[in-house]
Amino acid sequence: MDPVLLYMKDGSVYSASVYWVKDNKLHYILTTGAGNVVDLDNVDIERTTAENAKNGVRVTLNPRPGVSEPSPETLSPTAPASKT
Repeated sequence: MDPVLLYMKDGSVYSASVYWVKDNKLHYILTTGAGNVVDLDNVDIERTTAENAKNGVRVTLNPRPGVSEPSPETLSPTAPASKT
């Protein structure tokens, strides 16, 4: 997977191998292995999205990779299925 370039509003740029959003903060692990957390307000989301798109890299601000919200079936496996 290609690294994502994260552009900050202060002009700094970071190359991240993994990133995710939690509690309005961007968590990321640099390609060097170091990690960091910044307020999402400090990220230039528009530029980050545009610059990565030029390189064919799609930026999505999701919860931590490999961690997803449980489905209703997982939360209550014995609950009857809803009728629609």
